[in-house]
Amino acid sequence: MWPEPAHDQHAGRLVLFVSDVDMAQAKPKPWVLAKGGAADLFKPVPFGTDQRGRPVGIDLMYSNLLIGAMPGAGKTFALRVLLLAAALDPTAELRLFELKGSGDLSTLEPVAHHYASGPDDDTIEQAVTSLREVYKDLERRAKTISKLPRAQCPENKVTPELAAQRKLGLYPLVVAIDECQELFSHPEYGKEAGELCTAIIKRGRALGVILLLATQRPDKNSLPTAVSANVGVRFCLRVMGQLENDMILGTSMYQNGIRATTFTPKDKGIGYLVGAADEPQIARSAYIDNPAAEKIITRARALREQAGTLTGHAIGQNTLAEDAARANVLD
Repeated sequence: MWPEPAHDQHAGRLVLFVSDVDMAQAKPKPWVLAKGGAADLFKPVPFGTDQRGRPVGIDLMYSNLLIGAMPGAGKTFALRVLLLAAALDPTAELRLFELKGSGDLSTLEPVAHHYASGPDDDTIEQAVTSLREVYKDLERRAKTISKLPRAQCPENKVTPELAAQRKLGLYPLVVAIDECQELFSHPEYGKEAGELCTAIIKRGRALGVILLLATQRPDKNSLPTAVSANVGVRFCLRVMGQLENDMILGTSMYQNGIRATTFTPKDKGIGYLVGAADEPQIARSAYIDNPAAEKIITRARALREQAGTLTGHAIGQNTLAEDAARANVLD
């Protein structure tokens, strides 16, 4: 049974949905972009369904997202759904770092501007090098917007029309870090990475920069408070305790009854989604396995080839290792 308020009707009205099938056992609905179509990051991207089977979308533009869960709850699958949607927007640049080393995001390599996988120091250094580039690009984007005529940019933020003008360099820039606890807890780069991500979260929203973070260890040592406190959208799958729950969903969420601790091992892919709608909602991310993801990426790469937006790692030009080595020499 799922009770929910009906704010658009009457403050005293309660909608009670009763299902004869457990949410975890219900047949998942196919992802709407699995077979065809493109995405637009200036519109809500399809993410999954709620407990009533209704579609759930997430606005990624002008926002950032944090996904947290204990191992095996479906965190990386949820992140990959959003990245596949971003890949299907041929204007978006993707920078992807998977710090577990299992290759969970490897299907997205053919469309990634930056890509690295592994828990080793070299991969983490590459992630920090990419974050430095993004941080520097924030200043360039801000200056570009400030010089535009007021009629062209009335709200001082990136619009679909501005993003479409490639020469302005205001296209959507998506940075995703899976197992981000490996980055933030690193003895050499952790502090800097936290500062860079905090700045990107705070300043990047209006500038077309989207940061997606996923972690299986949401604690104060592995996830900087300034990062978790400023992320606009959060998705928390199964966690074990109140501390982890509130680190992902926000202070006092557990006390207010929004408890991802109630999910069980069978509830894979199901979690509380906060910030995507006016009220916290339970959502089940779409299930897309590797073969299905590869077909989607083949289509996404074709869209990018047609648009002429393939860059960096996707065309064999990976400068991250070279930049990191150059920085070490200077140090």
